[in-house]
Amino acid sequence: MIDKPEDEYRTPWIRWLIVLIVAAAGIAGIGVFHRFIVEPQQAVWNAEKPVHWPDIPLRVGTEVEDYRRPLGMVVERINDQVGCDILEISGDPLVRVIESTIEVGEESEDWAAAAWISEDGSRGEIRVFRPLMVSADIAVLWHELGHILGLAHDRSYAMRAITEESLDGPLRVPRFQDVDARALKQRYCEPKVTK
Repeated sequence: MIDKPEDEYRTPWIRWLIVLIVAAAGIAGIGVFHRFIVEPQQAVWNAEKPVHWPDIPLRVGTEVEDYRRPLGMVVERINDQVGCDILEISGDPLVRVIESTIEVGEESEDWAAAAWISEDGSRGEIRVFRPLMVSADIAVLWHELGHILGLAHDRSYAMRAITEESLDGPLRVPRFQDVDARALKQRYCEPKVTK
């Protein structure tokens, strides 16, 4: 039997390819580890102003015609993700979606929208600022309803701080992190046992 000579060029190339594949798998593993292990395993609630709406489903609505359809879609999708009806569209809302103009010099001039809740926690507004927003899109409404329900900014797509720059590009349907959805369900949907 005749031994074939080792191809001196092919063998090092294959070795380097294997090293690159292993390195890429290691980097991907770090990302997965960070996403599922390192990131907070508890919902990030707004600590400055704790929110707990007593009447669920919370009635939301708008008089702005262009916002009705996206608001209805967001309410339906949030209820689906949480697993119960925590929000409902109403003609007599406790939380209204309104348009607001930006006054030069205000701190809010860099915001696309903001959530506001009354001091006694009985009413709220989602203010969509012009001229930054042409309309209230799904991502903005989802994010602000998250604040209305008590969530603070976190690493999930839905609750990251939304700026004008982050609204560029194709529209993605947001979602709460699973831990946030479970926390909303526990806070608003599961009956409290009293002793």
